Amino acid sequence: MGKFIFLQRVTKQNNMKTRIFTILFALAATTLHAQDDNMGCIPFHHINYEIFVMENMMQQRNGEIITNTFIAVDDPEHPHYPIYIGDIVHKVSPATLQFTDSLFIADSSHTSYYLYAQNPLGEGNIRASFEYDGNRDSTYLLITHFSDNDLQIDSDNDIITPLCEGEALEHINSYMVDCRGDLIMKYYKTVSDQVEECHITRFGPDGTFKYEATLPKSQNFLENVRVLSESPLQYYHWKGGGSSNMTCYVLDSAFNTITSSIFSRIIYEIPVVDSSGSAMAREYLEFASDTEVIPDGEDMLVAAKYTQDSTILAGALTAEHGLAVARYDLRTMQRKNLILFDDLPGWSSEATCLGLQRMSDGAIYLLYSEREIYSGQKVTFAVKMDPDFNVEWKRYCKPVERFQLRTEHCIPATDEEGNEVMAVAGSSIDLESYAIGIFYFFIHHDGTVSVDEGMVKVRPYTFYPNPTQSQLRMAFSPDVQPSLVELYDLQGRRILSQGNAFERIDMSRLPAGIYTVRVTLQDGQVFSDKVVKE
Repeated sequence: MGKFIFLQRVTKQNNMKTRIFTILFALAATTLHAQDDNMGCIPFHHINYEIFVMENMMQQRNGEIITNTFIAVDDPEHPHYPIYIGDIVHKVSPATLQFTDSLFIADSSHTSYYLYAQNPLGEGNIRASFEYDGNRDSTYLLITHFSDNDLQIDSDNDIITPLCEGEALEHINSYMVDCRGDLIMKYYKTVSDQVEECHITRFGPDGTFKYEATLPKSQNFLENVRVLSESPLQYYHWKGGGSSNMTCYVLDSAFNTITSSIFSRIIYEIPVVDSSGSAMAREYLEFASDTEVIPDGEDMLVAAKYTQDSTILAGALTAEHGLAVARYDLRTMQRKNLILFDDLPGWSSEATCLGLQRMSDGAIYLLYSEREIYSGQKVTFAVKMDPDFNVEWKRYCKPVERFQLRTEHCIPATDEEGNEVMAVAGSSIDLESYAIGIFYFFIHHDGTVSVDEGMVKVRPYTFYPNPTQSQLRMAFSPDVQPSLVELYDLQGRRILSQGNAFERIDMSRLPAGIYTVRVTLQDGQVFSDKVVKE
């Protein structure tokens, strides 16, 4: 059974809400069940959670993965107004595919963002956050410690360092431990009506305040802050929008802006003329909040949704969407490489980058999702590319029928043999029992997968559309070769078999109903999935 700790912190909530919190804490503590031994959902009773978001993910020195998940409920006095009630921390072993510990942090304050990292000063791990003291109207930095073997916090060793007067508003994705072992944390402060300042601070892992800078107004509310280079020490963060180019700012070790590069969002533009007039057909990147930006030597790698306005119907442009990965030269701002992923073609705008990582050998790992047009379900794709953007393998990761998954994080990790893997995690809902929990799976460097098949189907191919009215299309990862594709009806009768031309399965002459497509690869692996013919 997981361990639980209740932390009493300063709050500005009224007494009524405090009583609500007390009831909810008791419910959460009594309804969280013992953990399953296998990978997959850790179920506990759904108490009308309006928000259930995984905020961060890390790997400990002993190899185990930690995730922190934010939870909230509706305020009974104000419907549809969420009340933050706490965080759930889980720990899982990639080697045994078992959960090893959990921690419920009940917190009635609105502080929700935590930095989790290995302790730069020695063994164990740290958790850091900004905490607001309403009685003193000031904000401080709280650093707590926990070991690799136990999530329990020893509050006697807490480090509390003053940050500023008034309330500081933290920002997710703006915490990190840099290459020197310092804690870099960004926050915002209201200085007057509708005016907020953006600050970046540097603290030692022992809580020692080292430096703080105020960013120019043009750099307020930027996405992320990350290390660009170690020698000299430089950072970067970026700003963009769905309808604008992206600006990448490079900061020195004292957070002074030394360069800014503007990356164009346009992939191509060509004038098109038809009987109704002229229009501009174009393909462009959308630099939204889910864009991922990481350094790669003197280049910058960017993963973002792209839109293709390429078809003119009745004088209007129609759009298709997918995900793009581009390499930009930081000195010239020119795009050097580009690869587009459009696994579920159609009008859906739900292509989302979930993670972009550069491994130690230069390989690029990408995790993204698209929404199936017919079912509305999000499907996750994992990809490994070489430095020249050649795809080595691609994995199609789809939840089974009774689960609804929200993939939220991926990080580069190492397995028990020291090989790099991509650890993937997120939140899940069992649609039969409405239990809510966490899921994980791990994709190894060679494309093999560690996953509970009772929850997530991982395939080295994609098939769409599903349902279909005529043709079922299939796209296989470059690292596998199919040898046979078969189709079976509900009575188990084989009604179609193809030993070549695997890209399309003609179902146009079949009656409407549910079928099973069975795929056999040349290495002997066999996969089966349901397909609906309308």
